[in-house]
Amino acid sequence: ATENLANTGLKLDAGLKFGSNNSWKAEGAEIPEKDESTKYSIKKLEVGSKVKKDEIYYKKSVIVSYDANGGIVVKASPDNVADKPAFTDTNFKVTADHTIVAGEEGEYVRKVVTPAVPKGTRKSIKTNKYAIGFDLSLGYDKWVTFDFGINATFDKIDDFGKAGVHEDVTAGSNENKPYLGMGFKLGSKPVEGLALSFAMDALANVGTNSKPAFDLLFDASYKWVALGAYFGNDLSAYAGKDENNKLLAIWPQWLPLNLMLPEIQILLRIWHSV
Repeated sequence: ATENLANTGLKLDAGLKFGSNNSWKAEGAEIPEKDESTKYSIKKLEVGSKVKKDEIYYKKSVIVSYDANGGIVVKASPDNVADKPAFTDTNFKVTADHTIVAGEEGEYVRKVVTPAVPKGTRKSIKTNKYAIGFDLSLGYDKWVTFDFGINATFDKIDDFGKAGVHEDVTAGSNENKPYLGMGFKLGSKPVEGLALSFAMDALANVGTNSKPAFDLLFDASYKWVALGAYFGNDLSAYAGKDENNKLLAIWPQWLPLNLMLPEIQILLRIWHSV
């Protein structure tokens, strides 16, 4: 930081930031509770097909019937069937990754067991995930000030879990892409009592197609009177939707008139409705 950069009268303040999800105890998103489930299906294996260790296969002799949806119904105790596939052990499990050879091809019944998920189970969080940020502030006397900031994650947002990411944002984001956020403010006080400013905030990867959310604000004030205009796109928090998921306003703008007298404030909102 300096108050007079190279004797130009320019004020400068800059900073570089690094962050890591090792810095706090992050929790992964909660996984919905569910009971253990078992599914049987017919799988055709040909010569050259690959089966993996611990997969479970039966011969089609365990099938009793087919249900109305074309699914199979197996015997009450399929594990008691004596006839086992050649590539499985006595528990009908594949002992090691295996490639089907001549004589083993055919249709088999594949059993898939999905373990139960107890209430309160959360996704595991990957550590050593990092983010970076840069801040810059410039000013030249009363004429102009410029503030800028940018922040980004190096890794996809799913790796950060719920650490610092609001649920409403995560719900619409592409979790396989990183975040990139930025904002700036340009200001000036050219004459006594007059202040002008223009600002923007933006966050990439908020929409499902990585569409950015952004909003813009301009305001001007002179002593006790202030005028302003605001615009936010459909992904900004300001541009909400009604119960029918319809945008409340395409061009949400407001024009405030502030009378800076004790306990007096007038706010005039102008909406261009859909």
